[in-house]
Amino acid sequence: MESCRPGRSAQWIRDNGEEEAGISAVAWGEFLEGLRDRSHPIVPELRGRFSVWPVGDEVAEIYGRVVRGLRQQGRLVGSNDLWIACTALVRGAALLTRNVEEMARVPGLRVMGY
Repeated sequence: MESCRPGRSAQWIRDNGEEEAGISAVAWGEFLEGLRDRSHPIVPELRGRFSVWPVGDEVAEIYGRVVRGLRQQGRLVGSNDLWIACTALVRGAALLTRNVEEMARVPGLRVMGY
């Protein structure tokens, strides 16, 4: 079984355990794609800690507006990152990310770096 060392995001989560938190279905997919061993104990631990927030009609509507605006400004962000950001916008949640500079381009998104 591969080892899974806690990173900076895991440390933030430990330090802020009282915060309600969720994970975009897109981010969850990215996490699982990067995990070689799906039976790793981190999977049920994270699923127990986070709700997986779906990409639905409201997220898609926000995504369309945000992408159009950023494209017009020449400040587009990666597609998956935008789906994740728009999920946070719909949920009224802050986004915890290492990618603060790019995510700060998304209007109305509260960005927290780690």
